[in-house]
Amino acid sequence: MLFRLVGPSSDLDDLQQTVMMRLLQSLHRYRATSAFRTWVGSLCVHVARDALRRQRTRGEAVQPEDVGLRDGDDPHATIAARQQLACCRRALNSLSTEQRMAFVLRVLDGHSVDEVAALMNSARSTTRMRLYWGKKAFARALAAEGVELPAHLTEDRA
Repeated sequence: MLFRLVGPSSDLDDLQQTVMMRLLQSLHRYRATSAFRTWVGSLCVHVARDALRRQRTRGEAVQPEDVGLRDGDDPHATIAARQQLACCRRALNSLSTEQRMAFVLRVLDGHSVDEVAALMNSARSTTRMRLYWGKKAFARALAAEGVELPAHLTEDRA
């Protein structure tokens, strides 16, 4: 979940350790009002949100992961995939932190709107607005790069 939220980062191991530390420090406060998985997921969301805000403040750019060629891979297809990945990363970076988190959790991780709202500790209506505006901004950013957005990313599934 952390990787999908923050993307490739040299700090990913540190972020995982931060989640573990927060989990251990706050385990005594877990009251089983939600699933343990949801609770740990919300810790990941908070750590990722902090990391993304720090990246924006410092002006750091997230670099796409370096996908190497394997035997039998088409080099042209690999280059095209890298370019598409870079376009998607730039489009994700164009979103606000809250929009990006909601977008990744809903569209890429497949969580329901209610689950995203619980993970982000926000109201369902707020989450739906973040998704709506995030999808619009993502589509605009991809269109500006000449990339066509797949239909399943634009449909509104509640």
